[in-house]
Formats: sequence, structure tokens, C-alpha cells
Amino acid sequence: VGYYAILESAMRHKTKKTLKEHEIFLGKYYEKFSKIASTNSHAWNQNIFSSEEIRIPSEKNQRIAYPYNKLHNSSWNVNQASALILTSEEIANTLNVPKSKRVYPLVSSETNHMIGVIQRPNLTSPVGLKLAADYLIEKAKSNQVIPSLYELYSCFPIAVQLFAGALNIPENKNKTITGGMPFAGGPLNNYMLHSTVQMLMKIRDKTDEIGLVTCVSGMMTKQALAIWGKDPMMDFE
Repeated sequence: VGYYAILESAMRHKTKKTLKEHEIFLGKYYEKFSKIASTNSHAWNQNIFSSEEIRIPSEKNQRIAYPYNKLHNSSWNVNQASALILTSEEIANTLNVPKSKRVYPLVSSETNHMIGVIQRPNLTSPVGLKLAADYLIEKAKSNQVIPSLYELYSCFPIAVQLFAGALNIPENKNKTITGGMPFAGGPLNNYMLHSTVQMLMKIRDKTDEIGLVTCVSGMMTKQALAIWGKDPMMDFE
């Protein structure tokens, strides 16, 4: 959390916010996540937290590393399970898996480009993230694939902001369908199974939706992104 708090402070400097303005921004940012989690039957914390409850330290929302409080962070003490079944079209046909149950990976990208935090020339612009995001956007665009739902990795608010910026996601667009890691999932990349499964469930229900899920490892390194759709709109890349 200390390293991510440093990245968050660098973002505050970049956006020219005062300490108070940035605290309010983060509170409002995750208030939206909390509201989404409140409607998610799979979320472990369905309470709605106001911006003030999130940004102001309290007995149950201790300061962890400025500007982060407990409600800004992923939690260790969450025990959830999920599963994906991955197979070929041929096997699915042989097993008579209904078309209504099938969701297809369209394009993905991953980078293992790693630079220590202290060595990075720009703390708010990870090179690996740009490489992975640019590839994904280019491939999707060339195949007329346009994401409509997003689940951005949310271990800490700065991760969400960096992914949103790299993907050029509008400010008013929801960055999560689950409610995010502080309210709806477990720690580390265990959460990516939960978020991917819930994205696929959304796509099954609303077949015209295209979902984009992101992931990260370590100190905002090893970024990964994937786009899913109800139909095989393109050869998987």
C-alpha cells in the first residue's frame, strides 16, 4: 500500500489537486464503486459508503498510507470461489453446450515489462501498460470491436485511474461492474477470476455487450487486458 500511495500522490501532483481536493476526489470515486457493489449479489460488502465515510479516517476505516484508508484498499480477509470452463468450439459442440452459455475471448494483451518504482521516469505513465493497452485498442478497433462494460483492476484507486487513462475511458463511464476489490472481491489476482466470471454472466444476459477486464501484478507491473463478447466477432489474438 505504501508504494501505491506514492503513485497516487504523483497522480495528485500531475492533476494539480490540493490534498483536500484529492481526498474528496477519491471519496467520490469509490462511492460509485460502493453503490455498484450494493447491487451485486456476489459482493462480500454490500453496504453503501458515502464519499465522506470513505475519505475520512475512522475507527473502522483506519488510515493505511496517505491518502489511502481501509475502504480504498483490497482486503486480505476475503474468502471467495469462482471457476471458468475453457474449451474449444469443437468440444463445446460435441458436448452440446448451448449457444446461450458460450462467451468468447476476442483479444488479449499482457506485458511483463518491469521497472522498479524508484527507477521509473514517470510514476503516472507505466510503459508496460501503454504497450499492452495500445495493442488491445488497435486490434479491437481494426475489427470494429467496441467495449461497453469495464472491470478495471482496483487494488487501489491509482490502478483504476491508470488503466482508465491508458484506455481513454470517459470519466462518466463506470469502471467496474462488480463494485471493485474493496467491496466485491478477494486480494491479488484471485479477484480476476471473480471479475471475469461476473463479466461473462453480464454478457450472457445482455448479448450486445462487450466486456473489457484488466489485471495487474506487483507494483503496477505485469499489466494484462482482455476483451470478451457473446459472439466470435474476430479471430482471437
